[in-house]
Amino acid sequence: MISKADTIVIGSGGLGAATAYYLSKRGLNVVLIDKHDIGSQTSPRAAGMVSCVRKSDLMIGLIKDACRKIEAFTEETGQPLDWVHSGSLKIARRPQDAEVIRADLERGRRMGLDVEPISSEQASRLNPFLKPTGVVAAMRIGDDRYFDPAQVATGFAIAAAARGATVLPKTDVLTVNITARKVTGVTTSKGIIEGPIVVDAAGAWTR
Repeated sequence: MISKADTIVIGSGGLGAATAYYLSKRGLNVVLIDKHDIGSQTSPRAAGMVSCVRKSDLMIGLIKDACRKIEAFTEETGQPLDWVHSGSLKIARRPQDAEVIRADLERGRRMGLDVEPISSEQASRLNPFLKPTGVVAAMRIGDDRYFDPAQVATGFAIAAAARGATVLPKTDVLTVNITARKVTGVTTSKGIIEGPIVVDAAGAWTR
């Protein structure tokens, strides 16, 4: 059982495992703790969809960076990640929603996304489940994709361990220890771990 760490990460889902990986990659002594098996809770139940058209330039930039990370995941971490560059459709059935699509097209083009307006018949050919009747506007988003989110959590955790992180599954964090208003570590079901930084990535288990 490790007794000291530079950073203690609680929760081994996608966010917690990624945090542990990138801090380990920078040479920090990291411990990744989870009450359950590594990457076994909410992350593997996520949809894994990457939708690139967002409501702000900042969000589109972040999503484009995420797409690059998905493409480079296996090369960077040495772990598998199944992903499909599928593209997607966005459909409007009301005039006011058609205005939203027009704004999304303008923003997407400005941000360098592969977006284009298409007819309802073209949309139906791309997705035969979609009936063209009643579609007032449609756009194709070529950048969109989906991936297996379970592989992200476990992949980052395994890669973190390969870079020296200590991974502790099935370990309850009972308290975050604070002295003189400063974090000093955590008390777990297996003992105390001292450390000046605690990252809460426990999601629904935070309370």
